[in-house]
Amino acid sequence: MTAYSCSLFNTSPSTSSNNNQQPPIFIRGARLDDVAPIASILTDSFHPPRGLTYWIYPLYRLGVCEDLRGRLRSNSSHYNCLVAIACLGTPEVQKNVIVGTVELSVRSTHSFYSDRLSPYPYIANLAVDYSYRRKGVARKLLLQCEQVARNWGFSELSLHVLENNDRARKLYLSSGYQIVTIESNFASWFFNNPKRLLLRKKIAA
Repeated sequence: MTAYSCSLFNTSPSTSSNNNQQPPIFIRGARLDDVAPIASILTDSFHPPRGLTYWIYPLYRLGVCEDLRGRLRSNSSHYNCLVAIACLGTPEVQKNVIVGTVELSVRSTHSFYSDRLSPYPYIANLAVDYSYRRKGVARKLLLQCEQVARNWGFSELSLHVLENNDRARKLYLSSGYQIVTIESNFASWFFNNPKRLLLRKKIAA
């Protein structure tokens, strides 16, 4: 998944509780003052500071910050960056922490692998903080993307995932997405790099 704003869009806090005392999670639109924590989550997910990447991690993060800030300032009517907020602490002393993010935009490109000529909503950059993975945060973000797409007047969503990303692929398939196309390129043919899978989901009106 690749690409990064938002129209302010809020949902009611999710107060699902479990035996692990998971803090309430709610989803809202990203704001300019969210850029730094969002960039950290994205960079940690897609460019983790390991090996040589450790030394250029700050540059990756700076680039993500600037890119995201520009998108947030664009105020495009068909671009939305959502954040998942964990409500920590007590009712008296509460702290809201960004623990996940996702982007939704309308695309109208056509490629060899795509049958899309008309505009369609596309999900990118779904990322969750390591300490909040496997807690339903990604599913909440995906569900909110569906609501945004419906508000925009669309009845389906598209996204890409690498074929070797088993965890993400399982999440999408279990959330109702179906594989539409397996995309190959020069790198996958000659260097055995993983192929990209185009997934799509029909959403109720």
